[in-house]
Amino acid sequence: MPLLEITNLSFTYAGAEKPALQDVSLCLEPGDFALLTGRTGCGKSTLLRQIKRELTPRGDRTGQVLFQGQALEDLSPRESAARIGFVFQRPEEQIVTDRVWHELAFGLESLGVPGDVMRRRVAEAAQFFGLEDCFDLSPDQLSGGRKQLLNLAAATVMEPDLLVLDEPAAHLDPIAAKTFLAALERLNRETGMAILLAEHRLEDSLSRAGRFFLMEEGRITEGGTPREVCGRLAPGSSAEGALPVSLVVETPDGKPASGAEQAVSETAPSAPGKAGPGFSAAFPRRPGLRKRGKRPQRIPERPRFSDARRRSSPRPPRCRSGKPGSASAGKVRTFSAP
Repeated sequence: MPLLEITNLSFTYAGAEKPALQDVSLCLEPGDFALLTGRTGCGKSTLLRQIKRELTPRGDRTGQVLFQGQALEDLSPRESAARIGFVFQRPEEQIVTDRVWHELAFGLESLGVPGDVMRRRVAEAAQFFGLEDCFDLSPDQLSGGRKQLLNLAAATVMEPDLLVLDEPAAHLDPIAAKTFLAALERLNRETGMAILLAEHRLEDSLSRAGRFFLMEEGRITEGGTPREVCGRLAPGSSAEGALPVSLVVETPDGKPASGAEQAVSETAPSAPGKAGPGFSAAFPRRPGLRKRGKRPQRIPERPRFSDARRRSSPRPPRCRSGKPGSASAGKVRTFSAP
């Protein structure tokens, strides 16, 4: 049975004339890591909020959304809160308490989880996401990346079957975004939790996903594995133009891929010990730096003029002459350079 099944979903905001979603169909299996991307304003956030009943906006909706074969409207408030997790785009919008440990325990307290189970889950979540050192701190003392990790931990401590994330790395710096996405991949790999991620950073997130959906003007135009979607995108098509990030894909021999594969590709290595196809952003490498993973190469300094002048005018040669015991023995004679 599919974990999440959306069939012919259409939605129009209250007072709007143009629908935000049009005949959207999507299916996720348990344990899937799905990536949803598209241009800003194409309807990604609207679609994700249709999955979380408490966040669904007002408007007219047609179609069907089933969670494990059951309509979302038929889920009890406890089931809806615990089995479907949600992480917002801005870290500050989701934090509600004054301590890190209390933020982790807040959802469990609301569900009435027994104290021993609550303490065990909170400790496991803090250790899994590396939040032990800030356990007693206020969330205001955390950086943006750690605040988002706290939101992720607070959502996963409920042990949901599906975790929905609406561009969680949009307001993070590149290093914090990679750390967050790596934690998300580890969560999916080690716990089997299904993940539906809306994201623009394809160079960091596409290699981690097993399913890929491309959205354009309120419709899902392509869906499947990253390789399948890549193969169906014709160069120069409107669907390829909907990709928000321009990437260059390198094959194992170092040559760029052809056609639509220059925009989307899988990055799994082809064989042990050999590098598979990978992404490299189309930005020039800093001068004097080697490839990633190696130490930076120092740029030699330009010789000073005084050093060059000193080398260009050598000292006059010196030699010793005379036989031992003679009057000139041991004396130094100086010759001018020709």
